Amino acid sequence: MQMRDWGAYYAGQGHGLIRFWLGTRPMIGCLTPETAKSSNMDDPQEETFVLQMILEREKWRLRRKILTPSFHFKVLNDFISIYDSQAKVREKWRLRRKILTPSFHFKVLNDFISIYDSQAKKFVSQLEQFAASEEEFNIFPYVKRCALDIICETAMGCHVSSQEDHDHPYVYSVQRMNELAFLHERMPWMWIPAIW
Repeated sequence: MQMRDWGAYYAGQGHGLIRFWLGTRPMIGCLTPETAKSSNMDDPQEETFVLQMILEREKWRLRRKILTPSFHFKVLNDFISIYDSQAKVREKWRLRRKILTPSFHFKVLNDFISIYDSQAKKFVSQLEQFAASEEEFNIFPYVKRCALDIICETAMGCHVSSQEDHDHPYVYSVQRMNELAFLHERMPWMWIPAIW
């Protein structure tokens, strides 16, 4: 809650970006939709601010050149169990990247259009009730369940049907995992493996 209040305060002061440290990690936050949309910053102060933050992050870790999963990924290790030692991880990711890259060729993705289409129709049918009444609603749970159905059906070949069955155990497990990962990010003392 405190972070949201700070964001609102600085956005009210006319700032589009905020820079802060979360424990030992430098972070940058976008406060306004206008800032998120702008590809070039006219304000030299804002541009300098962003460049300083990027440099700090780059000093902290080389993001694009590293094959080891990030700190955030390690949080989910207990759930997906693929993180071992640094050397093993690099080799696993190198192999998996070589295996996975051809899977994302457009010709391969064309085979899944029928799945995308059927899940999108379910998604739209659920949103029609809100379109008729023009009432405001939170779209995130609907998008999340649609994406989960598409991912499960295309990647794993299983039908979770989370758009129809909101109480499915897998849906609950994914939601709980996200909650725990969010708590982990917000509480630096949870970064200590013995506590986590």
